[in-house]
Amino acid sequence: MVGAIAALTLPSAVPEVARRAHQSEAHRLATLSAIPADSCDSVFAKSRVGWATREYQGVLRAFDSEADLPLTHLFLAFNELAARIQFDGPLDLSVLGDDPPTAELEVPVVGSIATFAAHGLYAFHYSPGGQLGGPRVLVSSLSQRLDSAVVRAVIAASDSGGLLPLPADRKDSIELRLTIGMSPMADSLSIKGPLFRVRLPVFDQVTRPWSNQNAEDAPHYPVGERQAGVEGKVHVELVVRSDGTADPRSILIQRATTMSFAQNVYDAILKAKYVPARVAGCPVSALVTQPFEFTIAR
Repeated sequence: MVGAIAALTLPSAVPEVARRAHQSEAHRLATLSAIPADSCDSVFAKSRVGWATREYQGVLRAFDSEADLPLTHLFLAFNELAARIQFDGPLDLSVLGDDPPTAELEVPVVGSIATFAAHGLYAFHYSPGGQLGGPRVLVSSLSQRLDSAVVRAVIAASDSGGLLPLPADRKDSIELRLTIGMSPMADSLSIKGPLFRVRLPVFDQVTRPWSNQNAEDAPHYPVGERQAGVEGKVHVELVVRSDGTADPRSILIQRATTMSFAQNVYDAILKAKYVPARVAGCPVSALVTQPFEFTIAR
């Protein structure tokens, strides 16, 4: 089962005092657990060349675009969640990400640099009475502490009393979805804002993962879309493990023209083989972004 997720800015109707309260709460600096060892004799520890502070952002939207949830309700829900994301220990990040835009380097670097990264997708419901509930992880961040923190934040926000009831004509709960990452995609029906910051180690001697996919292994063009002459695009993030396979828990469809395109890309990724990322020659897990385009020859 796959789904697209997106988001964007804070609504201007929200009082400025609420905006300031959210922004001050959102910039807590998280700590990181010990740099993980791996089968290559702790290559991460040996290849650290400095540190970088990265900001993680969240995007929140109603999963059903027809739900007609007022943006003020959505913002208040985001604000309550952001204020309650607390970690019960240092973050357990171990997946390589991109090169940080700014870094405090301690030694000369050799080749490309990169740091850790994570993304996640979470679902929960907004009840007519103004409570949140039913949190579940749809796409894991592969950080147990981060996933658990989001679930706890949903439960805590439900008891805060800071949410508004739904409009009187709305009798059913609305499903909300929260994407967490460093630059999650957004649209005009969503709320986007900072959640927390984390100080991360920077590594050098990095090579990026890349797809080793044959033409016959590429996603199939959906029959219905081809017959209708519909072209499409799919934007996906995933973790490529050190053995060159995609981690099924990590596949996040960020944007897709139709669900059929998304599903065919998802199925193809599960079967795909990649050349994994490497740090100082050792294969490691890495978060990658991969676009797919479906076109019909004219």
